[in-house]
Amino acid sequence: MRNTLEIQVSMNPKAATAGAEDSVDPRFVEELKKSGFLEKLYGRK
Repeated sequence: MRNTLEIQVSMNPKAATAGAEDSVDPRFVEELKKSGFLEKLYGRK
């Protein structure tokens, strides 16, 4: 992601203030956690 962000900054300096949380949607992982899937998969909390 860092390389992609560097390219974006070269085209749009405002992209320099972007963080990972601006590009990643954690809802999918949160649903996996809530469903118990990750605990079943890895066998731990």
